[in-house]
Amino acid sequence: MKTLALLLILAIILETVFYVYPFTLLVIIMTVLILGGNSLYWVFIAGVILDLVGLRIMGGNSIFFLLISAIMLRYNRRFNFNNVINVMIFITVTINVYSFIFYQRMADLFITLFLALLLLYLLPWYFPYLAGGKKLKV
Repeated sequence: MKTLALLLILAIILETVFYVYPFTLLVIIMTVLILGGNSLYWVFIAGVILDLVGLRIMGGNSIFFLLISAIMLRYNRRFNFNNVINVMIFITVTINVYSFIFYQRMADLFITLFLALLLLYLLPWYFPYLAGGKKLKV
């Protein structure tokens, strides 16, 4: 769990300091796919920290992250998150909506697809003890 916290903090630092891209949302989506319902604590804390560090309205990111997590957990079978294509479409749409709401611009499609594929294949391999018998199987 320490490595997951470190990954979320790294994503928050990348998003607020270096490049305006929703790295944190991408890591949040992967966390929900791996941990399932146990990820809601991490999702909320990451949203609060992102609001504090990014000097935004308190709770905006937390509510958006929890809403996306709730949609993913509620409609898991309908979206069929076991299929990589469905996950990529969901990530692309979600990140573009988030970028439009919070940054008033659309996210770069190539970066989104590349990072999503990279995290989709590396996180379950790097964190096999987190995946257990949960959602993400690639």
